[in-house]
Amino acid sequence: MTKQSIEEIEQKELEKLSKNEEIFNLEDLILDGIDNKIPITFDYPLPNGSVKKMGAMIRPLTASEWNTCSMKAIRQNKSMAVEVVKLSLMGTNGETIKNELIEKMPVGVITGLFDKISEISGIKNNEEEQNKLIMDMMGF
Repeated sequence: MTKQSIEEIEQKELEKLSKNEEIFNLEDLILDGIDNKIPITFDYPLPNGSVKKMGAMIRPLTASEWNTCSMKAIRQNKSMAVEVVKLSLMGTNGETIKNELIEKMPVGVITGLFDKISEISGIKNNEEEQNKLIMDMMGF
């Protein structure tokens, strides 16, 4: 095949794809993702055994931020989930929540928030796949 025919085939494939799916500019998607704040609700257990519905906002983490959380958790013998939540969780007004408050949250709340942040950050919920991705990101 000649270079021209390869380019023609690629162009036809691109046209066929664009008819079936909307094609986005990668740079635009990346920049939109950084500023994306997603409103969420979650259950927060109270000392009397009842549960209160809470509202907050989360944002997706970049690969670099995810790696930083992972390394910080390893170095300081802390929870990866807590580090991720510290970086992503905001109040309903979009302002960050103090780290001291996040560290005092019940583990079940942290785990639920971590799962939601992972999902919007493109991390698979399958624990085996997640561990492999984390190990790959850390270079192991």
